[in-house]
Amino acid sequence: ASNTIIIADDAFYDCEHLTSLTIGNSVRYIGNNTFQHCYGLTSVEIPNSVYSIGSNAFFDCINVQTATLGTSVTFLGGSAFAACRGLESVTFKVQSSIFYGGTPLRVNAHNIFNTS
Repeated sequence: ASNTIIIADDAFYDCEHLTSLTIGNSVRYIGNNTFQHCYGLTSVEIPNSVYSIGSNAFFDCINVQTATLGTSVTFLGGSAFAACRGLESVTFKVQSSIFYGGTPLRVNAHNIFNTS
């Protein structure tokens, strides 16, 4: 729906054949494990309206090659993009600090984007 504000925890968990993703501009929060194991995804575009991405939100999306985070993202949950082994580039459009569990992102970036 055009007025969706939250994409709930586990909403698309294990949707292995999901190949594309369009997140509306009304969405503010992406929950925990929301797109975990969505092996068909190849790119992730987070709109400027989203300010929070939950833990493991895109965990093990092994075919995601690119991720773009919009200007409003200020919080990334633990392991948000972990185990995305195909991830080649991440673009941050963010205009403020991003925090990971209360700590500035630069300190814990490895835990969020760990591709090993």
